[in-house]
Amino acid sequence: MDIRERLQNIGGDIFVAEFAGERRVKPNESWLGYSRNLIIWFNSESFTDGDIDAAASILKLMPKISVVRISGCAVTEKGFERLKSKVIGPRIEYVPFYSRKT
Repeated sequence: MDIRERLQNIGGDIFVAEFAGERRVKPNESWLGYSRNLIIWFNSESFTDGDIDAAASILKLMPKISVVRISGCAVTEKGFERLKSKVIGPRIEYVPFYSRKT
């Protein structure tokens, strides 16, 4: 099962955020006004403060989002809690990488 299939099993729209060294991340423009559920997948080996700031700035651009699911092999519960404290608005859920929707 590839990454996209895993994320589709969790549910929601897929936005693959590749933060490994790149901080210029733009969400798919078509999702800005319409998506209500979003998955942000962190495709990097670490979940840094820069990643957290980039994710928080992405979520500020998407005011209609009601649920955000954060996943990725590098995302820890501690890092997730730091991200959650920076974002006001949508409900943010942590989905461990190997979790599957049943």
